[in-house]
Amino acid sequence: IVKKHKITPYVGLTWDFSRDHSLYASYAEIYKPQTARDRNEKILEPIVGYNAEVGVKSEFFDGALNTTVAFFQIMQENRAVTDYDYYDATGLSRSVASGKVRSRGFDIEANGAITDEWKVFGGYTYNKSEYMKDERRFAALSNVDYRKGANAKPWIPKRMFKLYSSYEIPLVAQQKITLGAGFRYQSKTDNQYTRRSISTGAYYPANDIPVQGGYTIWDANAAYEYNEHFSLNLSVKNITDKRYFINQNNRVAGQNNYYGEPRNFMLTFNYKY
Repeated sequence: IVKKHKITPYVGLTWDFSRDHSLYASYAEIYKPQTARDRNEKILEPIVGYNAEVGVKSEFFDGALNTTVAFFQIMQENRAVTDYDYYDATGLSRSVASGKVRSRGFDIEANGAITDEWKVFGGYTYNKSEYMKDERRFAALSNVDYRKGANAKPWIPKRMFKLYSSYEIPLVAQQKITLGAGFRYQSKTDNQYTRRSISTGAYYPANDIPVQGGYTIWDANAAYEYNEHFSLNLSVKNITDKRYFINQNNRVAGQNNYYGEPRNFMLTFNYKY
C-alpha cells in the first residue's frame, strides 16, 4: 500500500486598526488530486494553486449596521484539458494537465437593524474566471474555448445579488410574529461548450442550447413565536414559480438540463425543552 502525504499551508491575519474596523487577510494553497488520465494511462498530476482573500469588516451605529468588503483571487494550474489530438480504438478521451485558470472578484455584504423590529440583509458578489494561457494546441478539434482570456467557468454566474428583510410584530407576553421576504438574483450562465469549434469552425448541434438568462427568485416566510419553548414557521420558496436551469457545466441538447426548485411550501414546528 502506497501512502502519500501533502501539507497544504494556510495562514490568516486580522488587524483591528480602529475600534469599529478590522482588516483581515488569508492565504491557502490548493492541492486537489484528479482522476483524468493522459494518453499513457497515467493519472494527471494534482491541481495546484492558491486561494487568497483580503477584506475589511466594519461596525456602524453601535453595532446596528455591520458590513464586509472582501476581494479574492483563486489560481489553479494542471486542470485537465481534453487531448483531442489523441485517438484510440476504444473512443475514450484523454487529457493533459495544463489548464491555468484565475478566478477573481469581490463580495460586499451588509446586515443591520433599521429599528429594533426591522432588520435587513444584502449582499453582492462579482466573480470572473478566465484561462491565463492559450490551450488550443492540446485541443485542435475542441468544442471548448481554451483560448487565453476565455471564460473558464461560463456556468458560474458573474454577478449575484441577494436582499432580505424581516419585521417583528410583538403581541401579548412573549408572543410575536415575524414576517420576512427577499430575493436572489444571478446573471446569465451557459455550459462549457461552444456552438462552433474555435479551431475549425465546425458546428456542434448538441451544444446549441439556449443560454440561461439572468433571473430572480423571490422567497418569503412568516413565523409565530408563542414563548421561548414553542414556535412555528411557514416558508415559501420561489413564490412566482420561476422556471430556470440549474447551473451545470455539461448542459447540452437533450442532456443534463435540470430545472431548479419550483414553488414550494414548508411548515415547521419547533419545540425547545
